[in-house]
Amino acid sequence: MKIALVHFQPLEHYPPVMNCIRDMEKKKLEGVSIISTNSKNNWFSATFPIFRLGNYTTSRWSRYWTYLYFNLTCLFYLCFYRPKKVLYYETYSAWPVYWYKKLFPSIHVFIHFHEYVSDKEKKESSAYYKYLLVKETALLKKAIWISHTNEDRMRFFQQDFPFVRKDQCYILPNYPPADWAIRAQQIRANRQVSAVKRMVYVGAIGLNSTYIREIAAWLKEQKGAFTLDIYSSNMEKAVLDFLHNLNVSYISINRAIPYYELPELLATYDIGLVLYKGIIPNHIFSIPNKVYEYIICGITTWYPDNLYSTCSFFGFNNKNDKNLPCFLNEGKLEYKFSESNLLKQLHDL
Repeated sequence: MKIALVHFQPLEHYPPVMNCIRDMEKKKLEGVSIISTNSKNNWFSATFPIFRLGNYTTSRWSRYWTYLYFNLTCLFYLCFYRPKKVLYYETYSAWPVYWYKKLFPSIHVFIHFHEYVSDKEKKESSAYYKYLLVKETALLKKAIWISHTNEDRMRFFQQDFPFVRKDQCYILPNYPPADWAIRAQQIRANRQVSAVKRMVYVGAIGLNSTYIREIAAWLKEQKGAFTLDIYSSNMEKAVLDFLHNLNVSYISINRAIPYYELPELLATYDIGLVLYKGIIPNHIFSIPNKVYEYIICGITTWYPDNLYSTCSFFGFNNKNDKNLPCFLNEGKLEYKFSESNLLKQLHDL
């Protein structure tokens, strides 16, 4: 059975799709092909063939060229390879799948959304994106599988597209690889416990989109009782300037490390931070990847009140503990990282 996975954005920017590919490898699915675009460093590889079509990040004209090149080449490849099942991620990947479904109506289409895009954002989007939404709407009516990362996002999605049937809709959380738990436990069993609580933040960080100001000010007040290590490949210059001027010795800034090396790093810490402010519905109703990553590595998670889906996930455990910054809650729980039935459906249908 031939299967195509179509993901317009570079694979390296999206751990969930990389993990899906790794799961496909473990399940020994056959006939899988992957179509994506180039990143600055194409470090992710697989036993399946990966076709990288264009690079939309280098310049405006490069982005326009990549739209054209990706869509047409991907469509030609699908027609030549003739997969029976196509799994595509996000609206930017929809165009070639739409026309492939038009040409070969019997194929099975699977759709996963990393993000939720509100009606307001759609109205403010580019003409090209609005065009893709029209094509995607036709695919939504015929898809075998449509998934979002949590129940809240799926609920809003179903309100936006009331014609979508319940039996099409699935929840596909952004779980990290299951073996991370074993790897992290080995580190935590041998680490030395210190009186100083070590905090870690992994991911993009902006001055106005995260609570970096507040956590930095709180850290300064703690006078060395807590430290914070930040690992990021996407940090605003304003954040660097702010931390430099604040001159807090308890905060260190580090380059991002490869994704699949995270469990050995995270397991050495006590607390993992989620600092997003939740500016748009997509952020407010999110359970960020790092939440699951912190949990599977056995560390306590601090998260803001205004990430409603995350608060619901933790059940507001230890909300607003007097020892925490006022904007953070503490959550720690045992969580079963169960496998989604997406791969089963790809294999069996």
